[in-house]
Amino acid sequence: MLVCALQLFAISGHAIADNTGYVVKNVPRAEVLQLPQFCWARYIEELQSAEYRIPRTLCGDWTNHYCDALLVFSKVKRGRVTNARERSTSLYLAREGVIYTLRGTEKYPGCPIRQHVESTLAQIDSMLRQNSNVQR
Repeated sequence: MLVCALQLFAISGHAIADNTGYVVKNVPRAEVLQLPQFCWARYIEELQSAEYRIPRTLCGDWTNHYCDALLVFSKVKRGRVTNARERSTSLYLAREGVIYTLRGTEKYPGCPIRQHVESTLAQIDSMLRQNSNVQR
């Protein structure tokens, strides 16, 4: 898992992993502000109030990979990853973070981001299908 996390952050470009494999706050502010508001506290020190974070009491502890996955997925969606192989790798790594979050929130039916996570998974899977059709 740690190796995958480090690969995920290496592909994301600006995100820097610390020695645990989790992202530290070194992502450009403009990129962060394109993420959902519930991700902002993860990367911007002055935005630490509840409105800018995923509520652990409602979602559990397994949501920490979701915003990082969104960073990678965002780069693919914006066309910043153009090589087909890198695009596919990025999509699979983003998918891994999304699946991790979905599994971790299964016991939290009231988690307010769950629908967002499920929607992201559907988008990633759709792009993976498109990507595989292009490579054939």
